[in-house]
Amino acid sequence: MCTVGERVYVLLVWEYIRVVPGSWPPSNSTAIGRFGGYSLGARVSQSTRIDRTVSLIAETLRYVEVVEAAERASLRRTDPDDPPRITADLLLEQVEDIDEKQAADAAGEFLTGTPEIDFSDVGGMDETKARLEETLLDPLENPDLYEQYGLEASNGVLLYGPPGTGKTYLSRALAGEAGCSFLPITASDIVSKWIGEAAQNIQDLFEKARDVAPAIVFIDEIDAIASSRGGHTMTSSEQQAVNELLAQIPELDGDDVFVVGTTNRLDIVDEAVTRAGRLGETIEVPPPDTDARIAILQQQLGDRPLADEAIDWGALGRLTETSPRTAPYVAADLEKIADEAARAAMQDAGEEVVPITQEQLEMAIETITPSLTENSDSRL
Repeated sequence: MCTVGERVYVLLVWEYIRVVPGSWPPSNSTAIGRFGGYSLGARVSQSTRIDRTVSLIAETLRYVEVVEAAERASLRRTDPDDPPRITADLLLEQVEDIDEKQAADAAGEFLTGTPEIDFSDVGGMDETKARLEETLLDPLENPDLYEQYGLEASNGVLLYGPPGTGKTYLSRALAGEAGCSFLPITASDIVSKWIGEAAQNIQDLFEKARDVAPAIVFIDEIDAIASSRGGHTMTSSEQQAVNELLAQIPELDGDDVFVVGTTNRLDIVDEAVTRAGRLGETIEVPPPDTDARIAILQQQLGDRPLADEAIDWGALGRLTETSPRTAPYVAADLEKIADEAARAAMQDAGEEVVPITQEQLEMAIETITPSLTENSDSRL
């Protein structure tokens, strides 16, 4: 069933076909142009009152997609001796078909399997991993015990911290540790220019998560979807998306679906997101300390040829520490250091593999600039 906005949109498409030279000839059917009380004659007089968002719809790629789909359908359904005709019913049919296809594509994009990593693959972050075990893993592994004490598992957590600290990797490891399906999304997977479509995408996502439960829905940069509603003027579609997200999370009770959101900007996340029954736990993922940086480097170098006995891990930990002019190296930086040192060792290798050395690691540290600045976390 088409919404009023879609009906107006189809009228705009129809008018385009009617007036643009070279477009398909319109059908002479008297039923064309009448949708839910709208008619082609009425459209002209009402054009100044069409919602601005609907007007923008007519200029998007979906506009072209519907027209092209209608053209192809008209060619298939018209007798070869007759000129092709695009009817309003045909246009509406393409709108519905494209909506169904987009929904199916979105559902397919959401679904992935269980990650092949777990907490043993995460260097450091002991305190953060312990919080996640207490919040998610224990309730999943001991549901009867929690039920006896009248305790419910949280529906989700919000991980916050500067970029590059390993929030995404940690979330994947959490899903692997729990043996859950992992459904990662970003704002670009959800947000749409089409009125109501972002909210529908969120609904489809949670339906898919229930189908593959136990599952973790991972929303990267959740502030791009659910930023504070008082901070700026939101479009109708953005408001609907936030409302749908806020409505879906509390309904996860007993569904074995857990939500992990991440953000670099905790200060702009809508406060309603972190209330009890939603992402009630907020867990900081700070830049790694010295022991964590060493553990991350060891994990990154674990499967590579390494002169392990000659490596001074303490020295590497100190070299990646905060200095008066730099911020500490984070997980993403340490991965780059391991890659840079590995490339240097490979260039020195001849026919035989040579191990990565302390000198190559120290040179890599000098080469790789920390991605954080000292004030990167000032807005968290």
